[in-house]
Formats: sequence, structure tokens, C-alpha cells
Amino acid sequence: MAAALLALAAGTAAATPVTASAPRGGTARHAPAEVFVGQRSDYKTFSGLSVEIPPNGSAWAVAYCPQGTRPSGGGGNSDGYTSGNNVYLVTSLPSMELGSWHVQFANTSPDTRAYGWAEARCTNAESYAHEAMFQLVGAGQEKSMTSWCAPGERLSGIGFRSYDPFLRVLDAYPEDEVTVRVRSLNTSDDTLARMSAVAVCGRDNYIVHNAYTTLQSQETRQVGANCPQGWTPTGGGVVSGGSATYRQSSEPTAYGWQADVRNTSSSQVTVGAYVVRAVPS
Repeated sequence: MAAALLALAAGTAAATPVTASAPRGGTARHAPAEVFVGQRSDYKTFSGLSVEIPPNGSAWAVAYCPQGTRPSGGGGNSDGYTSGNNVYLVTSLPSMELGSWHVQFANTSPDTRAYGWAEARCTNAESYAHEAMFQLVGAGQEKSMTSWCAPGERLSGIGFRSYDPFLRVLDAYPEDEVTVRVRSLNTSDDTLARMSAVAVCGRDNYIVHNAYTTLQSQETRQVGANCPQGWTPTGGGVVSGGSATYRQSSEPTAYGWQADVRNTSSSQVTVGAYVVRAVPS
């Protein structure tokens, strides 16, 4: 723990979220590894337990991969629709050491609790996380930041870490085959915030695919991108195209990636969903 706290203070990413509210929810720590037997390179989704997100508060959730496997990507979902569209996904990143995916939700409702859970896309292929040094985001300001894969690796998933629950993630998507770009907005009037981008990378044949849709003013909608037949999703993300369009979820599906996105602006915006896909070997 001391080493993790020193890494946080220096702005160099520890893979495990370091926070006063440590992640508590999750599946049984590790599911049986036999689900991957016979596959050289395979990808499967594992969901964590639901956690309560208190009014005007935040909460961590976690999903664990089977023993001996690691996340290639991941995300989280919540009952944001039923709790008044007041829940936002502010952190979503892996711990390669623990073989897990961690998410943090913020609930801006003054009186309604909500529930959220993490989703890990797990693989028995090589998988690595690269978190760039955090960037400072001024009060009321936006900032864009990147992280990238090491030489010889390709992007399989997208992550981001907010050190402050009042940050809103506007974009988190693959800029190219090796780079993640994250754009965030500090909704505070007077407090400096910190944010970092996380590239999840491997050595399989990963290809990026996207699909775009239009959201009307004050509309919340599920957006998604699907893999072509024969491909499997490994990770994904969303680009909002606006400064008041926030993600409430971002998670794998059987055939691609989907996200619940809320447009809080007075005009329509174009939103893109991205899925990173691989051909199973």
C-alpha cells in the first residue's frame, strides 16, 4: 500500500485504484480458469457484484477475471435510468496485478441512491496496462490527454482514472491502433482536479471499428458498435462530440461495445461508439 500511495503522489499510475473508498464489490475473487482451456487466445466477459452509490456520493465496483487471465478491456453499468439519470462513470481501469477491472461511479442526485457494477473482458492472451502521468484540469475547464502502447503492442482496451468524482469524462476512445485519448470536464467552480488515460494493450490482431449516432438536446440514449462476424470484442469506448455529453455506462456486449450517453446541452450532438475487436485464434 505504501508503494501504491507513493506512486499516486508522484503521478505514476499504480494499476490498482488508490482511494479512501477501496473497491469492495465483485465476483468471487477468481472464477475457474477452465473456461479458457483449449484456447490459445480467447476473450470472455465477467460481471462484478452490484454496489450501492449513495446520493451526492461515489462508489467503487470491481469485476475479477479467472485465475491466470487478465483484462483486455472493461467498463461498468448502473441503473442510471431508474435513478433519474444522475449517475456517471468517472473511473474505469484495470489492475493487471489482481486480474480485475475497477470502476468508480458518481451519483449527483441529492436524495436517490443508485446501484452500479463492473464488467471485465478477460483474456488468456498477453495483456498490459500503460497509464500516463495524470494531468491537472482547472475548475470549469476541459482537458484532453493520451496514453499509448509499448512497441510491438496494439490497443485492446480503453481506461481512464479520475482522482475527483466531480470530473466528467467526455471522450475515452482509441485515437489510433496504439493510442487512447481521454477528454474530461472539471464541473467544480473552484477546485483543481486530476485525470489520467490508460491504454490496455496486447499482441493479438486488434482492429478498431466505430459507429455514430445523433442525440437530441437532453436525450439519453444507448449507443453501440458491433464486430463483424468471426470477430470478438476486447474493449471499447465513446467519443461524445460535445462539452456537455457524459457517459453513464460503457461495457462489452456479446458482439461489440455499448454505452449509455446523456446529452445535457441545448443542441443535438453526434456521438461515436468504438469497439476494439480481435479474431479468436
